[in-house]
Amino acid sequence: MPIWNEENDKIDFSIILEALEHLDFSGAVGFPRFPYSRAATVELDGTRSQIIPSTSNVIREVFIRNTTEQPLILFLGTQEIKADEISAGQHWWDTFNSGLPIEAIGSGVIEIIIRQDKVINYAIGADMVFPVGIKLLIGTGANFGFITAGFQDSPSSIFDQNVSKLFNSNDEITGHKVALVSCFTPGASIDFTVQTAGTRYDTSQAIQFQYINLVSALRLAYAVGSDVMNPESELLGDGIGGLLTQGGFAGEVPGTGGTLTLAPDNFNYFGRFVAVNVNDGYYDTAIITSYTPNSDPLKGGTFTLEGF
Repeated sequence: MPIWNEENDKIDFSIILEALEHLDFSGAVGFPRFPYSRAATVELDGTRSQIIPSTSNVIREVFIRNTTEQPLILFLGTQEIKADEISAGQHWWDTFNSGLPIEAIGSGVIEIIIRQDKVINYAIGADMVFPVGIKLLIGTGANFGFITAGFQDSPSSIFDQNVSKLFNSNDEITGHKVALVSCFTPGASIDFTVQTAGTRYDTSQAIQFQYINLVSALRLAYAVGSDVMNPESELLGDGIGGLLTQGGFAGEVPGTGGTLTLAPDNFNYFGRFVAVNVNDGYYDTAIITSYTPNSDPLKGGTFTLEGF
């Protein structure tokens, strides 16, 4: 199935999204079991042919959708996977493929999505290109929605200050602290435009985008949880937010803005912008006041940053 339909100049997302709904992101404490993925289309000519090669020492998950108007028969190695044919519009899902090859008999174009525990270093057809999706998280200012009621019988001012320090804007700016790349083509780079407003950033220093480390996020959640259970605990340090993004540098632009190139994957797909505060010379989380999608949905849009 082509991602871009030149005849009507529209992108058909429905089949892609339907296929992705069947992919399970299970794993210990919510971590992706398969950090590497690839999606492709394969055209069959009616003869039996290999559509996914064999590979060793891997665990992978395979999703195959028959988007043709003809039945599709799959074979695992030399064995027929299904006694029944896969009808047009139906799919087949192997949740634990240890690297055995897959062959098929059919006519037309089928879709394949592979997720794997190691880097996918083999080809499976023509790569599918997905539209770029961005979601903004952790609202600040008027978007600040952290509910403290119910955490403590008598919420302390220290607790409220700690929550605000972590999740709100020091400058009372309405926006968000985190950007999540909700849809992307695995392994592909995306160019975003970053522009700034206001006078709070040291324009001589680069603005960075840092991926949030999931393990560090759990540690930070523990610190906040400890504060919830102990109202007499002290204020969190100013640098505690840095625990979230240790080793997560993804790219940077000049302090006045520019082009940011990201290559998200199943481990690294959400993070924060940090800029140098012109008043104290330290990096802090920059507030994303808006994100404007590109007129071409296959390309990255524009982030606008202002204050902290």
